[in-house]
Amino acid sequence: MITQKPGYGYKISETGQDENDSNIRVKRCVIGRDLPNKYIAKQLYENNEQTNVITRRDYSNAYYSDRKRIGDNFRWYVKPRMRIDSAIANNPLNQDKKVVRVEIFNYDSIMLPPIDIKVENFLDINFQYYNGNYIEMYNFKGCPQIYPLSVLGDELATDNIDTSAYYTPRNLSRVDYRIYWYGEVDVWLDYVKLDDEWAHFLFTDPNDQLPRTVNKYRFGEKIRTEVQAISNLPGFGYFIMMNFIITIFPV
Repeated sequence: MITQKPGYGYKISETGQDENDSNIRVKRCVIGRDLPNKYIAKQLYENNEQTNVITRRDYSNAYYSDRKRIGDNFRWYVKPRMRIDSAIANNPLNQDKKVVRVEIFNYDSIMLPPIDIKVENFLDINFQYYNGNYIEMYNFKGCPQIYPLSVLGDELATDNIDTSAYYTPRNLSRVDYRIYWYGEVDVWLDYVKLDDEWAHFLFTDPNDQLPRTVNKYRFGEKIRTEVQAISNLPGFGYFIMMNFIITIFPV
């Protein structure tokens, strides 16, 4: 990945083998074939996007980690796209087995509390069935209001960032999103996606069904209002869709 532009990708993989699955290139880990208790993916090459100082406006306040306004402290949502064998997942005896551990490291290479993805997390919202397809988001019991596989911008961008610079030097960032395989369940890993809050809620709650305490942006409502407004105008209307940050790290 070092020679490719953009350089989104991992430099190290300690276990698993590259395979084609449903016409996509993935990293597959198989019990008995591949080394357990190793990282499928670690050490991102370009890893500064979530901590970079991106502008100096409003009385020299530095905006970093996708802070679009003073006072914002956005969450980043980590979404490893994986699948497991549906026969394994739908067997109640396997549901407590650990598939992978997701580790998030901040700018200073301090690991935040890791999150295990277990077999049960692949099941549907009622924890009854899994169809064997690739998924990016997982179900956690207890219906946590804050999605466990997410991190605040301030947790990534620590105080040691030099906000006097126009940008943060890439070689100082130690941000990483690692995938650790326990060796308990075969797994196929496609990529690790990272969405900012705007991208996350635009695509996961387009009809604004989540409470405002969770999804405060109400993008569906805003888009419908805009479309209705321009549809009543004579001639050609205009519609502007802002860019949202969606980063995909292939493995």
